[in-house]
Amino acid sequence: MRRFAFLLFTTLVLFCLATNVQAQSAGSVRGTVVDSQGGSVPDAKVTLTNVATGVKQEAETNDAGLFVFGYVAPATYEISIQKEGFRTSNTQTAVEVAQVVDLKIALEIGKVTETVTVVESPIVINTTSGELSHEITGKQLHELPLINQNYYNLMLLTPGAIDTGSLSGDTRGGSVGAGGGGIAVGGARTSSINFMLDGAENNDTFVAGVAQDIPLDAVQEFKVQTNSATAEYGRNPVVTNVVSKSGTNAFHGSAYEVYRGAGLSTTPFDDKASGSAKSNFVRNQFGGSLGGRIIKDKLFFFGALEGVRVRSSSTNRYFVPTQSFLDNAAPEVVSYMNANPLSQAGDCADRALTAAQIWNDTEGNGTTNPYGSSPTSGLFNANTGALIPADTQLFSELPSGVRRTRAVVLRRTLG
Repeated sequence: MRRFAFLLFTTLVLFCLATNVQAQSAGSVRGTVVDSQGGSVPDAKVTLTNVATGVKQEAETNDAGLFVFGYVAPATYEISIQKEGFRTSNTQTAVEVAQVVDLKIALEIGKVTETVTVVESPIVINTTSGELSHEITGKQLHELPLINQNYYNLMLLTPGAIDTGSLSGDTRGGSVGAGGGGIAVGGARTSSINFMLDGAENNDTFVAGVAQDIPLDAVQEFKVQTNSATAEYGRNPVVTNVVSKSGTNAFHGSAYEVYRGAGLSTTPFDDKASGSAKSNFVRNQFGGSLGGRIIKDKLFFFGALEGVRVRSSSTNRYFVPTQSFLDNAAPEVVSYMNANPLSQAGDCADRALTAAQIWNDTEGNGTTNPYGSSPTSGLFNANTGALIPADTQLFSELPSGVRRTRAVVLRRTLG
């Protein structure tokens, strides 16, 4: 008996927590029901039905003809209104992330068995709060180009958003793990974005970015709330609110492979300039999703899996000591170099650094104290103390192919 009571208590607590979390990503639907003369219609039965899942919510209008559905998950809904003496009214409307939909619906006199269907949904204008936001719809998510399938990069479509990663190298405020980052919105700092996933905080405080990435095919839509968000949103002035997909009465799924490779791209600039072979790069991003019903109109499932596999190599160039350097170096340096020999010695066949270049350019003495202009201006032989001739080639540039480690990254989400 105690075990049953504990399980029941735990279930109730988790349900309450889930309800509170959902409230921060859910929207609401409210409205006024009037007759043809504009008078309020009380005690009308209002039914809100999720078109995809068939889940229904019911309410009645009050004396002023008002009705409210406080917690509505983002989706497309059908609103049906019935009242004795009036024709049944059916209207469809879409609810976005954290959106307040305010409607005014007029009923026509007639029998309840007669139905009036409004084909064109009314334009929803936010008159309930001063919130400024930008919605990224599911259609935009799948039709706009995303080089790494990183949907957080679409935050840059928000008015007032800038890419700080490209401008200043600041990669906070984005999804670093998904190959992006560095976004500031509305003049706020890059670390002033509160990332949310299905109503719960999704922040990695160490990097001031996204904690958990989910695959693109698992995202239904998201909204960037940039100013004057309502009271339930705290922590930071900018909120990125992501909602994942859920199962519906219809089974649906996807499978994909996004390929990026050197075989489909041009030779990088550095490889062309140095005459090196084309660097190798292969990136495979693959995965799939599946959702559907367990019990029609009641219980659903959804899951997604994604993998990222990268193989790449590049050519880096280094300056290595020449024999002339060793001839002018101290015995200790020569001993160290002999104990740790280079795999390939510099022969100055490509590009070299002379003693004068090191002193004048690398050390920055060329304007005020050029090489050899005084007894102390220059580089000297560590053994004899003599000034090294200005044109002595001390370092030679060599290309060195570097093979990067193969990486496999998996990201999962369950709905």
